[in-house]
Amino acid sequence: MRRDMRFDLENENDTIRNYAIAPAMRSAGEFAMAEQIRRSLYRRQDHQIDLATALGVEVSDVAVGPQGRTLEL
Repeated sequence: MRRDMRFDLENENDTIRNYAIAPAMRSAGEFAMAEQIRRSLYRRQDHQIDLATALGVEVSDVAVGPQGRTLEL
């Protein structure tokens, strides 16, 4: 069970990292899509926190996307 939760937590961390595309979409005029991504990110972060809490581990700061870009939502 804990192994499954750790796997889920790693997946959430990866997914949150990948949301770094939202600022680029917003600057390209894709405001509606960027808003959908922002809402999904909040849900993912809540799940990430729940999993980390259940596992007794610190929540990773994964808000830095590819190439070190910081998420700006």
